[in-house]
Amino acid sequence: MPRPAPVRLPVDATGSARRDDLPRRGFSAEAATATLVYLGPVVRDVRRGFRRVARLRRLLDSASLAEGSARRKRLAAAHQQRMTRLAGLVDEVQAVGAQLRDFEAGAIAFPSDDEGVPAGGYLSWLPGEAAVCHAHGPDEPTEARRPLRRKARRRAA
Repeated sequence: MPRPAPVRLPVDATGSARRDDLPRRGFSAEAATATLVYLGPVVRDVRRGFRRVARLRRLLDSASLAEGSARRKRLAAAHQQRMTRLAGLVDEVQAVGAQLRDFEAGAIAFPSDDEGVPAGGYLSWLPGEAAVCHAHGPDEPTEARRPLRRKARRRAA
C-alpha cells in the first residue's frame, strides 16, 4: 500500500516537532491497532534508519578521519541524507496522529482518552506486539507503560 504524503508540522530550533503543536486525536485501542498495518513498516524503516545514522555518526566522530578529507565529506553527506529520510519517516508517524517516542525501540504513543488510559495519557505500542494494549501517563517514559485494564462487559441475559 503506498504511503500518504507526509504532513509537515511546526518544528522548534533543533528541527524537532514541537509536542504542543502535534495534533491530539483520541485513539481507541482498536483504532490504534488498525493503524499498525501502515505504521508497522514505517517503524521498521525508522529503526533501520536510526541504526544507520548512529553508525555514520560514530564514523564521523572517530579520530581516524581527517577534518576536510574526501571520505569525511562523503560520510557527512550520507549522514545528512539519512537524517532527512528519518525526519520524513517521523512526519509519516505524526501524520497519522501518533508520536514516535523511541527511535531505537520503535515505541509509538497514541493520544487517547480511552478507558484504562491515564488522563491525558497515551496508548503504547512496541514492534513485535500484535495489538495496541498498553498505556502510560502523559509524562511517563515508555518503560512505565502498563497493560490496559478494561471493565468486563456484562452479558445480556
